[in-house]
Amino acid sequence: MSRAAESPRAKQGRATRIRDLLRSQILADGAAFMVPSEEGLARQYGVSRNTMREALAMLVTEGLLRRRRGVGTQLVVDRQSRVYGTGRGLAVSLPELAPRISHENLDLEIVPSAPYLARHFGSHEKTFVYWERMTLIDGGPQSIWRSHLPASIFASLVDNPPPPGETVYDTVSAVSGFEVAHTRRTVEARSADAVTARRVHVPAGFPMLHIERSMFGPDGQPLELGYAWTRGDRYAVTYDSDLDPRTSSTGDPH
Repeated sequence: MSRAAESPRAKQGRATRIRDLLRSQILADGAAFMVPSEEGLARQYGVSRNTMREALAMLVTEGLLRRRRGVGTQLVVDRQSRVYGTGRGLAVSLPELAPRISHENLDLEIVPSAPYLARHFGSHEKTFVYWERMTLIDGGPQSIWRSHLPASIFASLVDNPPPPGETVYDTVSAVSGFEVAHTRRTVEARSADAVTARRVHVPAGFPMLHIERSMFGPDGQPLELGYAWTRGDRYAVTYDSDLDPRTSSTGDPH
């Protein structure tokens, strides 16, 4: 189809296609990404400056880029892409990021069981340790984890809080005596509630990744049920899928 015969929908589709490719390039390069001029980008991608301007405007709306008068277009933040299925925590799966990561314990207390906790852990567990912890990158709030751990195993944490540099996997293994053998995660996009938004320094309703995580010991014993709110503008989830049924029982969930 010639350019002259293109419909408005086709023109908009070209801008979104370029946006997708640019986003991937930015996330792959991280802080090393240098934003060329609109004219330079248009030449690189073989599109008009108007199309490139639309694509860049989409990335500005996403919060990945920022435009400043007299300065031009700049990268806002180097978003981290974590590969799930490997590693025991953010710092382990992204070792190059480890020096920039810190944690802060917000709350450790004993709480009563609830119907879903009884279903998950068993009705014999009557109380739980509620552990609320913030993860920071470069001193800025990245995510909040809110974990429930059986008090029959983890009650000592209330009087002996985990050190800030210790991963939750290390804490769970050290206190329980069991290595974490398996985890299950559900990741969803949600709008931040007012309390969480205030703690991670974003507006209420800000789009965030909500992660429900369960940890299990070698015998399948549930050790933790946790919920995280993590800033989606700084964090991406990556996974590899083996589609060969002879080597893997898992496929592409999408």
